[in-house]
Amino acid sequence: MSTRRIYLGIDVGSGSAKCGVFTETGHALGFASSYYQPKIEPDGGAEYVPADILTGVEKAMAEAVAKCFIEPEEVVSIGLDVMISGGVGLAEDGKAVTPYTTTLDTRYTPQLDAMVKAHEQRIRELCGAGNPTIAAKIAWHRERRSAEFVKVAKFLTAGGLVGGHLAGLTAEDAFTDRTVLWAYGLSDTKNDQWSPELCDLLDIPMELLPKIVPSTQIIGCLREDIAERVGLRPGVPIAAGCGDQMGGYIGVGLRELGAVADSAGTYSVIGRVSDEFAPDPAGWFDGAAGVEVGDWFQQSVLIGSGFTRSWFTKLLAEAGCPAPDKAMDDLASSVPVGSDSAFFYPHLGGQNGPLIPTARGAWAGLSWEHGLGHLSRALLESIALDCCCVLRAMGGLDDDQPIISYGGGTRSRVAMQIKADAVGRAFHSLGDITPGTRGAAILGAWAVGDLDGQSLSSWEKLPITECYLPDAGRHRSYRPLLDRYVEVGATIASIPLLQKGQL
Repeated sequence: MSTRRIYLGIDVGSGSAKCGVFTETGHALGFASSYYQPKIEPDGGAEYVPADILTGVEKAMAEAVAKCFIEPEEVVSIGLDVMISGGVGLAEDGKAVTPYTTTLDTRYTPQLDAMVKAHEQRIRELCGAGNPTIAAKIAWHRERRSAEFVKVAKFLTAGGLVGGHLAGLTAEDAFTDRTVLWAYGLSDTKNDQWSPELCDLLDIPMELLPKIVPSTQIIGCLREDIAERVGLRPGVPIAAGCGDQMGGYIGVGLRELGAVADSAGTYSVIGRVSDEFAPDPAGWFDGAAGVEVGDWFQQSVLIGSGFTRSWFTKLLAEAGCPAPDKAMDDLASSVPVGSDSAFFYPHLGGQNGPLIPTARGAWAGLSWEHGLGHLSRALLESIALDCCCVLRAMGGLDDDQPIISYGGGTRSRVAMQIKADAVGRAFHSLGDITPGTRGAAILGAWAVGDLDGQSLSSWEKLPITECYLPDAGRHRSYRPLLDRYVEVGATIASIPLLQKGQL
């Protein structure tokens, strides 16, 4: 009989579900993925069919189990790491009765904007972030999808959707973990509880909210029918897990006070380990809870940065440009620091820090001398300068500790070097990896007592694939651009957004 102890880590993202298989030392035996996409609506909607996400999770699990040749009895736990800023309504039986929508769905912006204008500072003080995404989505569903909404017993994020499906939970047992509370806009995060005050201010019934549990709590065990479909034994313990960004932080070993991670994915996220719950009153970063009580992070999200690059390279491709990703980097490399005063405002889907939900993207400072190279570099520089502004607000701009970077954005050496030059700190790239599966597996091992916060060092370290060192001259050139980035961005963001019906 095998004596191995195997942990499955499931990462549920905006485009795919991934399952990683890990041993006791953190060695990855293999991975599998299953893909899905939201349905994009002309009115700004981006809806997932919840069943597509759940089917994707099961397919990824089944493929990972089969390709890694593991015995069902070897798997001792399942951990989750799941996209955060979206919501779904569940009926009493635990089945979804609404679509799942993320922040890429902009239809809820009026509800969000109203909440932010009226109560942003109080939401930020109590919750940690001034962007009450889930609260606004609940309000939107109530106003626009009333026939569905009357069936909703609990409204929660994807973690509760997936975990509840795997364990067969009803709405009564629906859960959310502490690392995603900042996205609800309804919590007293410092005390790990819902806030009656915020629920009252935002007019959200507290009975719609799930119970709050630690990330390492076992929320149930694997259903027999799902176990049969994916090749596992029934009854495998399932850990509540965490939000995708926190899963990444755990997966890359972000533990030391002041350490910074750059998650360069569809959403660019800067995370920094903190020793207190202290969200930024000016809104440049949020206060987020870690997986353990007493663990805190400073965090800032640039909505859709990877998506914005993809949007631009798609335009290049449609214009007949071969190899558009390489072309964009080559074009950007042909232009000096500052893009000859061309400026890009990268918040195409709204600005998160400081929070301006109605903001949209723009180029500025253009003249007839500017070309595609300037547009390309200005776009990449905007993401780097946003990173600078966030780190400056966090008090970490002048630190000398290398920043850990991972995700699809690391594929562009040009973009990574621009970040290092702008920030003035080394970036250690782990490559285009998804450390969320590793983080989720760690939480599963933690839940069954095989690991804890002090023994994570027993897991293998992830290898650094590339080091980007800042160039002193280019860094000096970028420093004056920070204030310009803030000033021009604020001017663009202040322009009232015309809705389609107003045109």
